[in-house]
Amino acid sequence: MSEQTADASLLELLRNVPKDGRTWYEHGWCHHQNIPYGNLCNDAANRIILLESALRNFCQRVERGEIKSARTYKKFKELLGEAMI
Repeated sequence: MSEQTADASLLELLRNVPKDGRTWYEHGWCHHQNIPYGNLCNDAANRIILLESALRNFCQRVERGEIKSARTYKKFKELLGEAMI
């Protein structure tokens, strides 16, 4: 792994994969598969963004007192890598 790759976040790595990226995989002499990994990486990045947004939204609701769930709040903050308020 290069130093540049080690410093990049997962989202950056997924976003930098060309959307039309594909690979051809041979399962055997008579079975091949074309894998569109570019679209898969882009979809994964979008889902990560949606999940992080949902986690942050939940944490904000706990911080405002709309939801009482200290244990879940703590776990979500840990997942996000953010300090608890």
